[in-house]
Amino acid sequence: MIINCASNPCTAGQNCTDLINSYTCSSAPYCNSNPCLNGGVCNNTASSCNCLGTGYNGSTCATRNPFFLSPFTFSFSFVADRLLLVAINNCTNGVNNCSSFATCTSTGPGTYSCACNSGYSGNGQTCNGTSLFLSHHSLLNVAC
Repeated sequence: MIINCASNPCTAGQNCTDLINSYTCSSAPYCNSNPCLNGGVCNNTASSCNCLGTGYNGSTCATRNPFFLSPFTFSFSFVADRLLLVAINNCTNGVNNCSSFATCTSTGPGTYSCACNSGYSGNGQTCNGTSLFLSHHSLLNVAC
């Protein structure tokens, strides 16, 4: 048997299968390369990404949809027989991942940023006391 696929005769992204005195090229399943981003669901049959409910669109769910209203960014309530759409503040409702040694700042409905407080350093989600701050508290016999 001659190995025809040794010379890589197929185009990029295709699989080569040796046959008797021949070969065949076939496309790899679309989803093998994990093309869908931001929670998009891949469909091999249609060779596409389903972006429904992700807040993104485009062929790979890479483009942010500015008009998407996530159920996690707004709440609904009835006041005097009227439906109100209220923006959720993750800093005041406690649904954030900021360190207890950080300040949470609301940056929009359902979004926020974290910054370590004075005397701490880190990314806001993890904050470590600086040595000067820790030594000051150690002198006062205060547990950190």
